[in-house]
Amino acid sequence: MLAKLCETPEKWDRVLGQVEFALNNTVCRMTGETPSKLLFGICQTGEINDNIRYLLEGRSENERNLETIRGKAVDNIAKQQEENEKCYNNKRKEALIYNEGDYVMIRNIDTSAGVNKKLLPKFKGPYRVKKAPDRDRYVIEDIDGFQITQMPYKGIIAADNMKPYIA
Repeated sequence: MLAKLCETPEKWDRVLGQVEFALNNTVCRMTGETPSKLLFGICQTGEINDNIRYLLEGRSENERNLETIRGKAVDNIAKQQEENEKCYNNKRKEALIYNEGDYVMIRNIDTSAGVNKKLLPKFKGPYRVKKAPDRDRYVIEDIDGFQITQMPYKGIIAADNMKPYIA
């Protein structure tokens, strides 16, 4: 907001009050209220250039009970959290379960400099699941004859970074 409102980067401090006012009086999606109303119990008016705006906003100073305002905000937050959880769970899928001896491919995370990562294959392998500890983690190792490097690979990989190997 500072970058958009100030004429030059050196004059950012001249618009700081406007930015602060805008942030404090913007309705939050989670609470349904502005931060200034949750803190003080009233909406700040800022600079009023004409009385028409003052009348249209219907300044009711009667409801300044912070407990009811904050209670509504807590209810709105709880409702929004339930909606977010439901949306997340609709997209989420359970991790695949692998058994000892299954062949898998693992996500290719090559961090070497100068390599075009767009053209690399997304998964590498095959590897064999040697052990299946708890919490969707698996100990995998190289398969004889498919070893890519001189040192045999053995590591612990999460189920979300693996997929079944299809010959």
